[in-house]
Amino acid sequence: MNTKSSRDVGFFMRMWQQLRLAWALLSDSRVPGFYKLIPVLTIAYLLSPIDLIPDFLVGIGWLDDLGILLLGMSAFNNLAPNALVMEHLRRLGLLKQAPVQPTQRKDQGQGMVIDVKAEMVDDDEMVISTREAKRKNEG
Repeated sequence: MNTKSSRDVGFFMRMWQQLRLAWALLSDSRVPGFYKLIPVLTIAYLLSPIDLIPDFLVGIGWLDDLGILLLGMSAFNNLAPNALVMEHLRRLGLLKQAPVQPTQRKDQGQGMVIDVKAEMVDDDEMVISTREAKRKNEG
């Protein structure tokens, strides 16, 4: 049963989680400084006397502030490096671990699995290795 009040609580809970994540990312020195300008500019807009909709229109005037806050938080959290976001989500206990389910395919058992050891090499090394492999196969 999904009532309106439970959706409202869910919205505010997600907003609180996004705020916690944004704060954690903002205090992390590994997040690039130019990304940190997003929440700084968002707060500057909220504190400035300039508004899209004047705040003296109670209720309606605060909607643009809320929208800018949500947009700023969302943009900052989405633009931050994914590895750092995942690290902070785990640390804050906000990352839900989904059980891994094996996928079933129609053609399962009909393909071939090749297990290889791979390593990164320079283009020059790769060319030499390919030539050596061709020579061994020809000889």
